[in-house]
Amino acid sequence: MRRKSKHNLVIYIVCILLGILSILPFWIMITNATRSTYQIQQHAISLIPSTHLMENLKVLTGKTFNPVTGFINSLIISTGATVCAVYFSTLTAFALVAYDWKMRQPFFTMILAVMMIPTQVISIGFYQFMYRIHFSFTLFQHVF
Repeated sequence: MRRKSKHNLVIYIVCILLGILSILPFWIMITNATRSTYQIQQHAISLIPSTHLMENLKVLTGKTFNPVTGFINSLIISTGATVCAVYFSTLTAFALVAYDWKMRQPFFTMILAVMMIPTQVISIGFYQFMYRIHFSFTLFQHVF
């Protein structure tokens, strides 16, 4: 019985640590909402709120920044990306499962290998490509 209680204690400690680790990003986000830009840029992560919440709310609701437009733009982009990803993933999965073709297994292996590459690694090359074709910082200036 004593061994089981030690085992439960370890499980509880791990669960508490994981709970704190899960809540920590939200706490830092709320804390940063109360800090000035200088405090965020110059100081390390702070877990203690500051006194600049009202100033930040004035910037958020000010005339230079419209949060509703930002949320709508994010909604449009994320919905479009999700619909396209689901559509093309479904087509690919159907082709891999329904048809028996010669290169099916190597194709499936290639898809899994590409999925294992982190997005951060791909984004560096993508940014360099966009910079070479002069699309960095100019695409949305001409559209909007």
